[in-house]
Amino acid sequence: MPVGDWIRGWEQRSQPQKLKNGQKLKIKTTTGETTSKAERSLSSRFFPLKIMQKELVFYRGICVEPDRKTRTRDYIVRYGLQAEGPHSGFAQIIDKRARFEEFLKKPDLTIMDVEPYKYVEEKGIQTRIKLGGTPAICACGEEGGATYYALKHNKNWRKRQTEPLIIKFRAKVEDVSVDGCDFMIPCIQSGDEARRSALETYFGKRAVFYFDHARSSTDTEFRIAVSYLALQDPKIVLDHYANKTFLGGRWGTVFCNAFRVRLPIHAECILSVEEPCMEIPVPMVNIYRLRESRRATD
Repeated sequence: MPVGDWIRGWEQRSQPQKLKNGQKLKIKTTTGETTSKAERSLSSRFFPLKIMQKELVFYRGICVEPDRKTRTRDYIVRYGLQAEGPHSGFAQIIDKRARFEEFLKKPDLTIMDVEPYKYVEEKGIQTRIKLGGTPAICACGEEGGATYYALKHNKNWRKRQTEPLIIKFRAKVEDVSVDGCDFMIPCIQSGDEARRSALETYFGKRAVFYFDHARSSTDTEFRIAVSYLALQDPKIVLDHYANKTFLGGRWGTVFCNAFRVRLPIHAECILSVEEPCMEIPVPMVNIYRLRESRRATD
C-alpha cells in the first residue's frame, strides 16, 4: 500500500477530536504562549495528545558495588535518574516527530535523515556519534525483563558491580521509544514471513506497515532508516508494552518488551528501588530460531 493511502486510512481510523469551523485546539504553554495542538504534539495525526500524555510503569535493572547498594538506592529515591547521574547509561533518543510524515513519504530515506551522526577518531579508532539526541535509559515494561538485566546482563565482576537492583518508575509515552536493537530492527530488516508474523504478534499490527514499507526497497540503508521510524511510533510503543510473551533477543537478552526512556526521571516518578524477587524468565520465542525457521523453508 502506498504511504499516502496508508496515512489517509490512519487518519480516518484515528477519529481526531472535532472542533467547530475547523478550529484548532489551543493549549497554554508554561511561558504563557498559546500554541495549537498540532504544533505542540508536532504531528497530531501520528502523535495524538491523549496517547502521548499517557503514563506507563517501567522497570530498569542495574548492578552496583556491594558497598554502594544502600547509598545508590537512597540517591535514586531522593534525586531520581539524571542524565549526568550514576547508572544513567549511554542510550539516546533522537526525536523524529517533527518530520515523521515527510520521512515516511521520502523514497530515498537514509539513516542520516532520521538519526544524524558523525565519526570521531580517538587513538586511531573511529566511533560513530549520534547528533541531536537526548540522554535516555533502557528499561522494560515488566519486571521479568528487568530481572534479567539486573541478575545477568548488567553484572560486571571486573568493576565489582554485582549487587542487583530494580528501579520501578513512571514515564509518559511522549518520552518513550522502543529499543529495537535486539529484536524489532532485525525482524524488519530480514524480509521473511516468520519475522513479519513475529512483529505483528509482539509489536502490534502497526509494525507490519513498517515491515512492508521497508521491504518496498532493496536498499539496506532505507530499510534500517524505516525501522528507526517504527521505534518512535506511539501505537507500537503501546502494543509492545502490552506483550506478555518473553522474547529471546540478540546477545542472549530476555524481555517481554524493551524501551528507551528519556531522562531525567524525576524523584516523584520513582515508585521503588528494590532487589529482584524472581528468577530470570525463560524466553518462549528466540530471534535466532526465527532465522533458523527461515533457512529451513529456503
